[in-house]
Amino acid sequence: MDSEVVKEIPQLKPQSPTHDAPIDVEKPLALDTANKQRLHQARAPRASHGLHGSKHGSSHGLPQHPLCERPYITGGALAVVFWTLCLVYATQEHAVDETLVDAEIDKWCMDFLNLHDLTDHKTQFAIQSKLGKLAGLAYQAISSERLRPMAKFLCWLFLADDFMEDSSVPVSDLKNATLAYKLIFKNNYDQAITLVESKDLLRQMGMLNDVYTDLKGFMKPGHKTRFSNSMIDVLDMFEVESTWLHKKLVPNFEIYMWMRDVTAGVIPCMVAIDFLNNFGLEDEVLEHPNIQRLEVIANRHTYLANDMLSFKKEWACDMYLNSVALVGYSSNCGLNEAMEKVAEMVQDLEKEFADTKQKVLSNKDLNKGNVMGYVQGLEYFMAGNLEFAWLSARYHGVGWVSPAEKYGTFEF
Repeated sequence: MDSEVVKEIPQLKPQSPTHDAPIDVEKPLALDTANKQRLHQARAPRASHGLHGSKHGSSHGLPQHPLCERPYITGGALAVVFWTLCLVYATQEHAVDETLVDAEIDKWCMDFLNLHDLTDHKTQFAIQSKLGKLAGLAYQAISSERLRPMAKFLCWLFLADDFMEDSSVPVSDLKNATLAYKLIFKNNYDQAITLVESKDLLRQMGMLNDVYTDLKGFMKPGHKTRFSNSMIDVLDMFEVESTWLHKKLVPNFEIYMWMRDVTAGVIPCMVAIDFLNNFGLEDEVLEHPNIQRLEVIANRHTYLANDMLSFKKEWACDMYLNSVALVGYSSNCGLNEAMEKVAEMVQDLEKEFADTKQKVLSNKDLNKGNVMGYVQGLEYFMAGNLEFAWLSARYHGVGWVSPAEKYGTFEF
């Protein structure tokens, strides 16, 4: 599987981080004991200076890889994180009271989780993390009737993502769960539940079947095909990602981007922008190069910005599948500099989005109400994702503990 994945990536160039011995990053790197030591303790060719202008030495007196710096988000990176958020929301007319929307979404998700008898721990995690809040932030000016199932769907998607990333779950259970999820998106729930045995997984199947049934009520046939196919793609790539996590494999940055283009789950959410707003976008619009480019930009902006704000949690939990860690490793720079590099990528995407949007505005065949509404929907999603990642306890302390003496702290 791993070698096949690499073969499907076109035009990849091996990275060349400077270490005592070369590392083959044309394929995912197995994090055995020796490689873990290299990741944390290999000599760096130059010092990487952080906010305080000094290196952080190893407590054992050994040279320390710059990835072991205390990570922080600088003022410049922080400004990038909020650029889209401020630009989009500053011109937005809020149709409803945000506090009321938050309370309603929380109630929907609580009822939904209790209906399916999730464990107290998972219910508490979902509510404290406000897993359904992204719907209220990313999908503006839609009715409560349409917002409700989307909030529940996102709640399920986050819980499913956590399950697929859980290294304690046997690989066989992950494969069966992935196949069962896909069968539900193929409208075959009865067969799906024959593939899993645990009560937790059966509940998750019930959750997905209920919310997908509700969402389909707002979809036309074309939406159903696009949404289900894109979710099946997400689940296929979830399986690849979980394999890498179980085997402690670290891809190079290009392969990581290829994986995250799918596992971010943004593509089905873009389909939802269309059907929740009842835009009815035609194939020639969706196939237009400028529209497709805006979708690519919005997708990558979403997961790169998310990687910045979720990095502290993932680094504390020894999860290396994050753009900040991989940029730092492949560039042989410290986390502080890596964070700035990812922030620059986000800023470049925002500039490209603005330029491409102008091309759409200048095209008389595209500059029409439903198309520009969709483009604005992409902007709302980018901004909503930023605010959600900033506010959700999912990324800031719920379900994990950061050992400060080992990992340091972020400085804002």
